[in-house]
Amino acid sequence: MPAAPPSSPDLASDPLRYDVVVIGSGPAAGMVVSGLKGSGKRVAAVDRRRFGGTCALRGCSPKKVLLNAAKAVDFARRADGVLVSGGARVGLDWPRLHAFQESFTEPVPPSRLEQFRDAGADCYAGAARFTGPDSLAVEGEQGNGAVTLRFDQVAIAVGSVPAPLDVPGEELLIHSDEFLAAADMPARVVIVGGGYIGLEFAHALLRADRQVTIVETGRHLLSPFDSHLADRLAERTRGLGARFECRAKLTGIERVADGSLAATAEREDGELLRFLCDAVLHAAGRVPAVKALDCDAAGIDWDEKGIAVTERLVSVSHPRAFAAGDCVGLGHPMLTPVAEAHGKAVLRTLLTGDPTAPDVSPLPSATFTEPEMAAVGLTVEQADEQGVAYRLIEADLGTKGTFRKLCEPCVGYRMLLEPKGGRLLGVHLLGPGMAELINLFAVALRHDLTLSDLAAIPLAFPTVAKEVVEDAAGKA
Repeated sequence: MPAAPPSSPDLASDPLRYDVVVIGSGPAAGMVVSGLKGSGKRVAAVDRRRFGGTCALRGCSPKKVLLNAAKAVDFARRADGVLVSGGARVGLDWPRLHAFQESFTEPVPPSRLEQFRDAGADCYAGAARFTGPDSLAVEGEQGNGAVTLRFDQVAIAVGSVPAPLDVPGEELLIHSDEFLAAADMPARVVIVGGGYIGLEFAHALLRADRQVTIVETGRHLLSPFDSHLADRLAERTRGLGARFECRAKLTGIERVADGSLAATAEREDGELLRFLCDAVLHAAGRVPAVKALDCDAAGIDWDEKGIAVTERLVSVSHPRAFAAGDCVGLGHPMLTPVAEAHGKAVLRTLLTGDPTAPDVSPLPSATFTEPEMAAVGLTVEQADEQGVAYRLIEADLGTKGTFRKLCEPCVGYRMLLEPKGGRLLGVHLLGPGMAELINLFAVALRHDLTLSDLAAIPLAFPTVAKEVVEDAAGKA
């Protein structure tokens, strides 16, 4: 591919023409805009919502505050009478938690705007809509009208939105941003979707002594995590008071006479279910937020999976259009580290004119329940499907001293090793501190290390890392 074209000679005379327009302001967009500082390119950034992106404003960051509070409550309660007294009376203080949460989210929009402007970008607040192969309108930027921007290249990093469920009463659903911004926690909640987001919210609600029902279409919760460990975590969650309805699909929501809600679902065998509740929380997946962009007007191919791009994130139909983050139609996980890797790859392309593929492997992931579950590499199911030979080692670590001191019996691991040589192929962890520990194993997979290699490192003692590594190395 030839080098990126230089700035057009009429840029100075046309204040609305740019070398690069970036649509979005989350982690992928941030990598691109900040990285273009000092490049000599004229850059614009557009976002229909407050600058900062989903993760920082409505997702991972504020949710982690809530989950940390739930973790503290859980530890106090399970350690009551062993390590502490009065732990059973510990509970969440939602107003104070909410105020603390806002101390992280409220500074984000002005900070991101300052970051972008410091990089030399012009920032536009409004909904972007393509009007041609090298132009887009920003609706709402000037009162009720629109301003049209022209570009030589465009980077699309618009993220994702909750997937439509297409059921009667769908407008009564609440989403994570509404839940996190609520004045109080609802007493009875039906969570639609049993993935990591649904389980995380369930654990927070349960530690706040709320009634939780999870409706999941699949056979197991927490797909695509290791199914064996996911089942153990599901049992731990059920022990906290949660109700699960797997192989069931939401069919509708309605408001009843007392002002509460009735959610209906149908099991795979046809049995109908009805739940009275105060809120129905959507945690049933997200889809790329590309429909409103009118990509067809620019000749940019897209579908329900996102922007159609090559493995180097270049549009398959528009050589000057690129995509990054959740809106990319390659099937990559919708995770912040992936968006950041995409942003770095698009930035390199814009600076050099030489498209490069993002580096997203191995990709660790975690669910911040209590206990935590984390994974990197292949699961047993994936290895079997792909015909990859492996040797499985696994253990229940609930009686080990490190975890007994944490009063947490729900602990274990499963690891896939090469039959010869012992190189790690997949690592799956359940227990306190596993979301941090998984990063060590991601490094091991990245550099083709074995458990013996890790065990040869004098790891700090007593720690979760040393307990897990030494136990697994002894079985390798």
